[in-house]
Amino acid sequence: AKARFAKIVGGHGIGFGHHNNFLLAIDYGWLLTRLGQYSDAVPMLQRGLQLHPGAAYAWNALGVAVANSATGPRDLQAAMDHLLRAVEMQPRNAVLWSNAAAIASAAGVVEQAAMAARNAAAFEPDREVVAWNAKILLEGVPVTLGQTGDTHALRISLGS
Repeated sequence: AKARFAKIVGGHGIGFGHHNNFLLAIDYGWLLTRLGQYSDAVPMLQRGLQLHPGAAYAWNALGVAVANSATGPRDLQAAMDHLLRAVEMQPRNAVLWSNAAAIASAAGVVEQAAMAARNAAAFEPDREVVAWNAKILLEGVPVTLGQTGDTHALRISLGS
C-alpha cells in the first residue's frame, strides 16, 4: 500500500484532484503513522488537514505521530492539542479520550490524564487500549508512552 501511495503522491494520482486531494494526504499520513514513520507522516497529515480540517481520525493520527516523535514538552503539548481537536469532533470516542489521557500523562498533566482516562472508560471500558490505559492511570503507577508488552507503558492507538 505504501508504494502505491508514494506513486500517487508523486504525480500518478489518476482520479485525484483539488476536490479530493485531502483524502490522499490524510490516508497516506495515517498509513505512515501506522508504519511508525512519524517524521514522514506529520507533514502529510498537516497537508491533508489544511485542505479538510474536519477529519477526526486525521487529527488523532497527527497527535499519535507527534507524540511518538516528541523531543520535549512543546511537542507533547502539540500532540495534545491535535487530540483535543479530534475529541471536539467525536466527544464519545473512547480511543481519542484514551490517547489524550496517555499524552497528558506523558506531559505531566496528571489531573487531565485521569479525567480523560475516566471519560474513555465510561464510553468503551472493554476496549483493550482503553482498559489498559485507564487501569494504569487510575491506579497512579508511574508511566511512560511505550509499546504493547511494556509493563507500565501507556499506549496510543489509531483506533483500528
